[in-house]
Amino acid sequence: MEKLSLSDLLLFIKAGDAEAFRELYHRYKEKTYWMIYRRLGNEEEAKDMVQEIFLSLWTGRERLAGLDVLDAYLYGMARNKIISLYRKKDTQFKGDHYLYSSLEQLDVAADDHLITRELNDQVEEVVARLPATMRACFQLNKNEGKKVQDIAALLNLSEQTVRNNLSEALRRLRISLQGNYPELLLLAVVIMVKD
Repeated sequence: MEKLSLSDLLLFIKAGDAEAFRELYHRYKEKTYWMIYRRLGNEEEAKDMVQEIFLSLWTGRERLAGLDVLDAYLYGMARNKIISLYRKKDTQFKGDHYLYSSLEQLDVAADDHLITRELNDQVEEVVARLPATMRACFQLNKNEGKKVQDIAALLNLSEQTVRNNLSEALRRLRISLQGNYPELLLLAVVIMVKD
């Protein structure tokens, strides 16, 4: 089992081979643990979450065959589990700025670049299709970090018009991202808009 490629290993796992799954667990448990621990800072919670993720992998093993990049898949699962954990703890995020700054601090591993690039491509595609004024409002806010008041002055618009344009741009992004990247939707929306 140690010499099997990832794709072959996943095919065995899909067929219910427990030995192949043990091999997968041994290959990825430590990397998954550190990915979670860096974000939570709690050893026990990180260990529990690793167990939950691998249990989910086993119970949903028929979806694994055909995956090319398991690291990105595990990263998405870990991110979803972390978000769920915060919800369960009823953690109060102090507005979008706190969440944004927390997410900015996440170090992006090499495997995460694929997800980030795909997300950026999707966002750019949606933004390119926005009407000119909406696109300008969104890009000034996202790319240049301009606040609503500054955008209104630059574009000679009312602040409410700028807010409406930003809100509609985000609505369109949410709709587009929901289908393709549901686990990244929260991250994208928070990063896109700065007051």
